[in-house]
Amino acid sequence: MKINPLIQMRNIPVTSGTLQNLFKTLKSPEEKIRALEKDGQLIRLKRGLYVVNSQLSGVETSNALCANHIYGPSYLSLHWALRHYGLIPERV
Repeated sequence: MKINPLIQMRNIPVTSGTLQNLFKTLKSPEEKIRALEKDGQLIRLKRGLYVVNSQLSGVETSNALCANHIYGPSYLSLHWALRHYGLIPERV
């Protein structure tokens, strides 16, 4: 039984370079990445940055982690953190 190598990535955003290295034995790793994206196994966050579909990885995708990879360095505001942990009732 062959294990899908994408499951190892879990919910961490990965670059196209990392994915190309994962599929380096293939003739065209770029085509494999495009096929996985078209198939819905990979979700493109921006050009060259992908995350594995949460249904495939079994781990919910973290919006905060994706945001940090899309635009870094970034931070979460105090209001966002308080709302996230249910310490303030209103949505920020």
